[in-house]
Amino acid sequence: MTVVEICESLRESIKYSQKLRHSRKEWTNTIKKNLTQHARKDGLFICTSGVKEADCGEWLYDLVVLKYRKDAELIESAVLALESEWDSDEQSILEDFQKLLLSNAEIKVMLYFKNHLMQEKMQKMIVHYSRSSGIFILAHLPAENSELDIVTVSGNVA
Repeated sequence: MTVVEICESLRESIKYSQKLRHSRKEWTNTIKKNLTQHARKDGLFICTSGVKEADCGEWLYDLVVLKYRKDAELIESAVLALESEWDSDEQSILEDFQKLLLSNAEIKVMLYFKNHLMQEKMQKMIVHYSRSSGIFILAHLPAENSELDIVTVSGNVA
């Protein structure tokens, strides 16, 4: 799963959900289903709720994609962690985003709605949190029928 594939999948999922006039909960499920399909192609282990193709239910994040070692049942790495908050309340968005700051996943995705001021705050938090690493995808939907605004930010390198 590459950053480009993930961003394309997010955009396609939102466009599809908007076309069908899905609820915000259905937006999330569509995104999780599409990302699960991408991860499955790469032989990865998926934990999320509401997607029958997932290997297990929601675990730590709204969606987490794991790579297991071939010789044992041990997690080798977290490939992706995703959080979504469709409520425009700043506190709710920050609570979910801060979970991603703690993640050691290679790619972290934060989906959120309306609150355009959050992007700058999140970017500052990434820079100031000394242990943030990997790539952060900040995906902001300004309004129900708008295009997804996506920014990628690199975490600190230890």
